[in-house]
Amino acid sequence: MLQSKLFMERLSELHITLLVVDEAHCISQWGHDFRPDYLAIGSVMKELGHPPILALTATATDKVKQDIKQSLNMQNSIDILYSVDRPNISLHVEKVESYQEKIDVLIKRVRALHGPGIIYFSSKKTAEVCAQSLKENGIKRVSIYHGGLNHEERILIQQQYIHNQLDVICATSAFGMGINKENIRYVIHFHMPMNMESYLQEIGRAGRDGKPSLALLLYAPFDEQLPMQLVESELINDSQMENLKRFFLTDSLRWWELEKYEEDITVIANLSETSMRILKDFHRNAILDHKEASSLDELKVIMNKQFQLKLGAIQTVYQYIHSSTCRREKILHYFGEEPTLNIGECCDHCNGSNYPDLQTEELGIMPLYENWEEILQDILLSETSKNEE
Repeated sequence: MLQSKLFMERLSELHITLLVVDEAHCISQWGHDFRPDYLAIGSVMKELGHPPILALTATATDKVKQDIKQSLNMQNSIDILYSVDRPNISLHVEKVESYQEKIDVLIKRVRALHGPGIIYFSSKKTAEVCAQSLKENGIKRVSIYHGGLNHEERILIQQQYIHNQLDVICATSAFGMGINKENIRYVIHFHMPMNMESYLQEIGRAGRDGKPSLALLLYAPFDEQLPMQLVESELINDSQMENLKRFFLTDSLRWWELEKYEEDITVIANLSETSMRILKDFHRNAILDHKEASSLDELKVIMNKQFQLKLGAIQTVYQYIHSSTCRREKILHYFGEEPTLNIGECCDHCNGSNYPDLQTEELGIMPLYENWEEILQDILLSETSKNEE
């Protein structure tokens, strides 16, 4: 939006007293979720009259923090830093020998654990399969949540979970943003996370009430192959880049009318939805700077750098899984911190394989609605009863 001329014209008419940048790690090329569009924020500061900036992130290493400051010209900023440590969350990794054993262990653990939980998957299909397996094994109040659901379905599932109508959500990373549920007792990762930042963000949804909670990561041999495949599908590789260069340099007019040839480009270069978005973002910035199709060489350098960064991030998670030392210490060191607390229910290395006691108080359970009409009807009846009283 900041690159829209009309939007910036309207924005410049206002007196901006504060610019807040959420998920600020997206600005940094070293961040786990780097987005080139975020780089535009620094360049429009002059047009907005240099308002004060508040940059927020829950997952930034020292390198990322410095990158954010440089991009936003915040070298003289006041830094308010809190530890990434969540002492009430016990950190566990459980290794299994096969995919089927992982499903069996998942069912066993969920049946034994108390309180609401989230199970994260990197695959929509696997999330659906496991949700069905849980239902068949007595876990009835379970639902799935992923990007394939429509907006109404997602809102309904979120509300059912927040209001204690569901006990377990089998979800992709699409679930969690904006969800503020204090009594989530456990977060299980069925698949290996892509990086430590997203892992920390996802397990941090447990135990927001400060009570004992569990983060459990299940690992089977060669689990690292799936995140590596996801990285390869997200980015534009060298072979795809060469196909793109041939396509555009054969007829330079195609470069200036990229959107007109989007369907052809997708087929010729075999681009995924994510990699096509990367190309379009780069193209938009290149056009603004009057750069020819040859500037694709710059994109190739960026893609190679991102590929190495993401592979390195996967390797860090792999090392965390197979480490023989305190898992909490491992996470803290990654974010440039030292342990300062002696935690009773620390991790499986410090306290063995025993999970923390997740007994919780009885919750007021609302009826499980099938659709939004039933919710609305119940609210209206409730309000009518109050007025009559």
